Amino acid sequence: MIEKTSLSAPSEIVRDALSKPTIFKDEGPLSLEWLPPRLPHRENQLRFLAELFRSVIDKPGTTSPKVLITGDIGTGKTVLTQRFGTDMQRTAKTLKLNLAYIHVNCREYRGSLFMILKRVLQTFTPQFPQRGFSSEELLHILLDQLEDKKLHVILTLDEADSLIKAEGSTSLYNLTRIQEERPGRAVRLSLIIILREIKNLDDLDRSTQSTLQRNVIRLDHYTTPQLENILRERAELAFKEATVPEEVLNFIADPAPQPSRETHTASAGSGFGEKQCNIRHYGRCRDSLPYGLRGAQRNVSGPHASMEVRPEPERYRHPLHPALHHWVQRKNNPARNILCPRLSHTPMARINPLNPSLALAGEKSPPLERILSSVGRIRILTLLSEVEQLHLTEIAKRTDQSYSATERHLDDLSKAGIVEERDYGRVRVFKLNLTNDHARLLHELILKWNHSQELGPIQAQA
Repeated sequence: MIEKTSLSAPSEIVRDALSKPTIFKDEGPLSLEWLPPRLPHRENQLRFLAELFRSVIDKPGTTSPKVLITGDIGTGKTVLTQRFGTDMQRTAKTLKLNLAYIHVNCREYRGSLFMILKRVLQTFTPQFPQRGFSSEELLHILLDQLEDKKLHVILTLDEADSLIKAEGSTSLYNLTRIQEERPGRAVRLSLIIILREIKNLDDLDRSTQSTLQRNVIRLDHYTTPQLENILRERAELAFKEATVPEEVLNFIADPAPQPSRETHTASAGSGFGEKQCNIRHYGRCRDSLPYGLRGAQRNVSGPHASMEVRPEPERYRHPLHPALHHWVQRKNNPARNILCPRLSHTPMARINPLNPSLALAGEKSPPLERILSSVGRIRILTLLSEVEQLHLTEIAKRTDQSYSATERHLDDLSKAGIVEERDYGRVRVFKLNLTNDHARLLHELILKWNHSQELGPIQAQA
């Protein structure tokens, strides 16, 4: 099928796209670069880091804490250190201490200590020469500059697996032991090493291993309830109220089979933002938010197990044995002849859609007794009078009705103009249509009625 070319002007297309309603309140919490204000289910690890680095705040220049953080992809290693570093930097500024936090991804610098140290030095000295020094010389220059500036740096080496693979023990040994060559001087450099596989420590010499293994934080995968809590917090920050049903959060948090080790690469994780297709686009095309999530998944190579959206299960029909199938067909479809005509079945009774007790369709302005003839519709109108808008699943839950009954009542009220519906993919959001005179009168009546009900007991006590 060939898609027809739109004849609309580009400005009209942009204006039309920007004028449509959106379910988003702030898309920032959904980006990979966003740093959450709190870390659910990582509080103990954050507290351990704070206690370990407390001497940096209490007695600057006396100690150089070093810690190793290990865990699989998606366990929160990077966000844990970034949250800790940001909070440490803010605390030091409040206490008027000179402290800086620097986070470096070793894979981005091809596991080269020279390039990593050059990046750290250019943070303080942008005009620092690009070449002409060895990594050992850069390390001494860095410590001299920190001494001149009276500055303490907490340096995090993320994806340090690539540094070990490229340079072995030498680089980490120099980083962890360089300050021993400067006795009598203040200690200005602390280290946080992030490894995906702790077995990579086997490639280091025993001296470096003993230094790094004194303080180790191991992060396990999030459980499904923990993922649901995290997703719920993100949804509250990113989406408007009552636009994300609970079943969607459960769908995303549902664990999937473990992917292969080959898919656990930094390129798969770092390219996520570029390769993912817009979930909103898929949702609008197929009118299904779960389908949109699966569509986005197909464009991401090697998703992490705990965040993978599983494909919808296939439903297979089990064929009958040919002889049994033939017998069933003959039993259900006896041969037609003059002496034995085919039996006819009485058609089932159908619900008349024009029945006043079941539908409001066909009338522009239905009478009041028709609208208020159902307890279910009264509950829905009362609920929508108290809140601005809600999605269908939440309305059914709060009014203690089945999904199908709630949907039928809302469709009737929508056709009567009392309720206004907005579709966001598969999410259907409803609100009172206050531009309709009858809806506005019902809204005022319900609010006054509820207000008088609340004042009644108070006046009786008085």
